[in-house]
Amino acid sequence: MMIELSMGKSRNTQNSVPVLLTSTVIILRWTLTLKYDKKTGYLTKRGEFVKNWKNRWFVIEKHNMRYYKSETSSQPQGIVNLCKATACYKDNSFSNGFKVVLPHRTYLIQASTEEDRESWMEMINWKIDYYNPGRTSR
Repeated sequence: MMIELSMGKSRNTQNSVPVLLTSTVIILRWTLTLKYDKKTGYLTKRGEFVKNWKNRWFVIEKHNMRYYKSETSSQPQGIVNLCKATACYKDNSFSNGFKVVLPHRTYLIQASTEEDRESWMEMINWKIDYYNPGRTSR
């Protein structure tokens, strides 16, 4: 059963579309999409083969997380497809660390502060949830 809102009154209907509710959901999704549209900043990433730590400029846009040698670099050093990511979680084995897990690789990343780590993890988890709606755990 649907509820239609009209002029401050509600009435039960079987075939009407809840216009107010639909608009609210669309506006809410649009607002969340804008909030999580793009994020940039420096993070430290552990290498895949040579296990040293390097400072990289990260850019999250749409479903990709790209990282560059510096903010002014035009060619990314790597691209992480967040559609394929399965998890992003804290790694307390190093200061302000977190992991981004994909089927073929786990990225170890370090933020400069706890607040920065939480901000990046929130963004990455939102993207993973958005592009993988069936994901059940974090």
